[in-house]
Amino acid sequence: MKKTFQILIGNLILISLILSINSTNYLINTNQIKTAAAGDVWTSSGGTQLINSTFNIYIYVDTGSQKLATFGIEIEWNQSVIEVLNEEEGVQEGSTIFTLIKNVDNSTSYMNIAGVNIIGKGPSSNLQILTISWRAISIDESILDITVNNLSDENTNPIGMLNGIDGNVEVVLEKHKFSD
Repeated sequence: MKKTFQILIGNLILISLILSINSTNYLINTNQIKTAAAGDVWTSSGGTQLINSTFNIYIYVDTGSQKLATFGIEIEWNQSVIEVLNEEEGVQEGSTIFTLIKNVDNSTSYMNIAGVNIIGKGPSSNLQILTISWRAISIDESILDITVNNLSDENTNPIGMLNGIDGNVEVVLEKHKFSD
């Protein structure tokens, strides 16, 4: 009986190691950052923007095999380079309908956003949850630092390993075309 128990424990440890290796994040070279793990939150590419221009950045989540019912994320940026248009009004739900609670402050370059949808949306490996409208205000680069505080399904079960994947935006005076 003791030998059988030891074999069972050994097999469970082996299985958990295999599963942890398979859920490791990796990047796929596409138009936007994409990972393979449930619980990841990332931005569309901010790319290169002209000074004084306005642009949108989209926030996505990988829900794995679950529906997303609640989320809580924080985003920080360089306030001397970009700002959110009209603060709270500049943050809207993405392609899915969520009731949003928003705290956006350009003076501290910080936003805290929570979203709720009772029945949940998804499952999806590319669920667009937010659209954020920005203005480029000076020449430089800004990281969009994402912290994920909560992702849960309609039964309040957590979704994946919470992982914010930072984005970035570069602001330039003018875009140049290079010829051969």
